Amino acid sequence: MSKKDKNIEVAIEEITKNGNQVQQVLIGKNVVGEIENQENKYTAILTDGEEFNVHSFDEGIEVVLQQYHLHQG
Repeated sequence: MSKKDKNIEVAIEEITKNGNQVQQVLIGKNVVGEIENQENKYTAILTDGEEFNVHSFDEGIEVVLQQYHLHQG
């Protein structure tokens, strides 16, 4: 038997961190990562501190979600 698909709520909130605008990626109420934009360079930062340089905001969200699902128990 196949499993039923679960709907997962993903939200993006904009916060100020160290004087920079940062977008937090949340699943439910849990922060799973952040996307920073400095001088048209994007960095995806996971909750464990691992950083990925990405080309766009959308790619940053994709990386954060991929890493979350990869390392999720």
